Amino acid sequence: MKQKSLKLLAATFFASGIWDTIAGINYLFFIGTGRKIDNPEIHPFFAVFLGSFFICFAYLQFLSALNIKRYIFNVGCLIIGRVFYVVQLYFLSFFY
Repeated sequence: MKQKSLKLLAATFFASGIWDTIAGINYLFFIGTGRKIDNPEIHPFFAVFLGSFFICFAYLQFLSALNIKRYIFNVGCLIIGRVFYVVQLYFLSFFY
């Protein structure tokens, strides 16, 4: 039973990595001023920054999926990174 739940958790991490890869590619190549998606408008530097964030998260999630028994460190990095991203996004929204 424990092995089955770990495989399900690894599959969830892998799927999340795919989702973040898609988000990273969208931010890097399609979202931002002068790109295909510009409503709402976003500064190109911020779009690249967010894209790189998502690519880093995807990398950590793929690594976690491959070695799920050591995922605690990676999950901590993901949670801290996501919290930082949300704080940064609210700061930009309210004070920029």
